[in-house]
Amino acid sequence: DTRLVINQPLFNTSIYYNHKAQEQLISVQEAKIAAYKVELKNEVKQAYFNYLKTEQVLAIYDSTQLLLNELLRTNRKLVKYDKATEDIIYSVEYELQKLESDRAAILQQRITVQTYFNTLLNRDLNEAIITEPNFDIASFPAINPQNMIASALQARPEIKQIERGILASKTVEELQRRTNLPTLGLQVQAGFQGFGYNFQDQAYATLGFGLNWNIFEGKQKQHRLEQAQLETEQLEQDLAIVKQQIGLQIREAWYSLKTAEQQ
Repeated sequence: DTRLVINQPLFNTSIYYNHKAQEQLISVQEAKIAAYKVELKNEVKQAYFNYLKTEQVLAIYDSTQLLLNELLRTNRKLVKYDKATEDIIYSVEYELQKLESDRAAILQQRITVQTYFNTLLNRDLNEAIITEPNFDIASFPAINPQNMIASALQARPEIKQIERGILASKTVEELQRRTNLPTLGLQVQAGFQGFGYNFQDQAYATLGFGLNWNIFEGKQKQHRLEQAQLETEQLEQDLAIVKQQIGLQIREAWYSLKTAEQQ
């Protein structure tokens, strides 16, 4: 018996909605990757600026040390010629010792930041960080927090991730609602039976239709539908929470920026 069989669904809602749900789940994963990329970029920038900050602090300490050494030399001359008491020498020596202690802490902090920065870039932990010469922070334009929040809610990948998850969940809901519909398929067979492959006397062909209708499942379909609806509601609540968190993040960042400008 040698045959060729072709099966073709004519009406099957499960195929359509399953395919649609899988496409939406893929878009959820794509949005998740996009959100991770945004977070990674932010971490790299923060680590880089923290490294620049340690470099600037060390430069300030160097200039401060020169100033204190000169002040110590001057104070010693004042004490030598009885123009001042020795406490001014002790005061400067204390400041120099404190400066060395602060420098050691900043050096340790720079090593930590350098290690973290190289970890983010998947480089050797001890690799040097090349900084931009003459780096300067540009002045920030006037920012309206409400406008920035509205823009973020349109562009943030976290929002898109949950929104696409909601679409996928609603598609599953629709799939569960349509499980009570029948499925209809077509089957075509062509082949031959016998010995020796005598095509003239052994060939045959058949055409058939198959109908499958699951009429009663107890309450299983209703339970599956309720579960899909609960998942949709949970995602909608997650979306509302994420929107609030993004608004809070932007307001905190805005106030931190204003504080930094004033400082």
